[in-house]
Amino acid sequence: MARVLRSAEAEVDLYNIWFYIAVENKSKASADKFIRLLDDTFKRLAKNPKIAKSREKIYSTLRNFPKERHTIFYFPIADGVKMIRVLSSYRDIEPLFK
Repeated sequence: MARVLRSAEAEVDLYNIWFYIAVENKSKASADKFIRLLDDTFKRLAKNPKIAKSREKIYSTLRNFPKERHTIFYFPIADGVKMIRVLSSYRDIEPLFK
């Protein structure tokens, strides 16, 4: 089975996404549902890590995958993926990876 690892930054990103959705929509259920959607996407990426776009200009093995209004950044590892960040698609991301 393919593994999904998460960096500390990715964990914080997921919490912030959950919190924003829970407050904005006034619904913890909506926030939980979106986090489950992201988790399902992480598992899919772990099984097929090369389906996402390469971001080698930022870092040689970094990849990103869009999911709704967010972008998932990760590294393929031997038996899955390591989630690095989950960011709003509206952010300027390159400065965050320097």
